[in-house]
Amino acid sequence: MEVYYNNKLVNNNEFLKPSETQSKPQIKYSFENNKLYTLLMYDPDSIHGNRFHWIAINIVNDIKNGNDLLPYTGPAPPPKTGTHHYIFELYEQDRNIDMKLEERNIPMDFVKKMLNIAGEPISVMHFISKNQSGGKRKKRTKRRRTKGKRTKRYRRY
Repeated sequence: MEVYYNNKLVNNNEFLKPSETQSKPQIKYSFENNKLYTLLMYDPDSIHGNRFHWIAINIVNDIKNGNDLLPYTGPAPPPKTGTHHYIFELYEQDRNIDMKLEERNIPMDFVKKMLNIAGEPISVMHFISKNQSGGKRKKRTKRRRTKGKRTKRYRRY
C-alpha cells in the first residue's frame, strides 16, 4: 500500500507535520477485482486511547469506490503529548458492510469485532507526527522599584 499526501509518497516511519496531513491522502494498492476491502487509519497514542482518523469500508478496485464509515480527519496531536503514530491498515472483507459510526475513540478490538475483521492486515503503513507549537516566547512584564516606590513597567525580551 502506498500513501500520498499532497502527491508526495510517504515512507514508513517518516515524520510529517500535522499541517502536511490535513487533506485526505491518496491510497494506492493493487486491489483484486471482485474483492472487498476495509481501510483503518488510527492513532494508538491519542490521549483518549485509540482514535480513528478514517475508516473506509466496502472498497472495490479503488479507495475512491469505498464508503467512508468515518470521514477523514487529519492528525492534530495536542501540545506536550510527544510523538504520535498514525497507522494505516488494509484488510480484506468477507461480505458487504452496512452500518453507521460516529464515535472516533474506540478500542481496536471493538472495531474489528464490529466490522467482522479476522486475522492480520494485508498491508500496513505508518508515519509519525507531533504538535509543532512551541512558537514565540512570552514577553514577561516586570515592575521596576526605586527606593520602595513603583515606577513604570518595562518589558523584558
